[in-house]
Amino acid sequence: MKNDEEKTLLRKCAVFYSTIGNDSGEKWLDKDIDELTQMSFSKIRSQLLPMLRIKAGAYPKAKIEDAVADFVKSVMQLDEVDKDFIERFQSGEYCPELLFGTQMKHLEHHPVALATLSKVKKYDKI
Repeated sequence: MKNDEEKTLLRKCAVFYSTIGNDSGEKWLDKDIDELTQMSFSKIRSQLLPMLRIKAGAYPKAKIEDAVADFVKSVMQLDEVDKDFIERFQSGEYCPELLFGTQMKHLEHHPVALATLSKVKKYDKI
């Protein structure tokens, strides 16, 4: 990432998509980042390395895990606005402008957000 503005946007996108796709209310973003390092090498080899187009060979797993965990920790420090967006959504109120202001007005009609929100509202009534 080139600057803090890009990191902030990445965090807001992660907050947005992890929230609108979560109708269970589970706190996905509260998980310990160090859990990332528990992924087995076979899973990394079959799922991650092909996307990165890395040839088979030496894989400094610990070094890469540390770098990834450090990066994710630096980016995913939720601020009060992020937490407010998540709490409101899980309470049945969808406010994408909290994260993105008015420049992303089209997100008000995001189909995944609206579908998840209707499920969240149903669960609230039960």
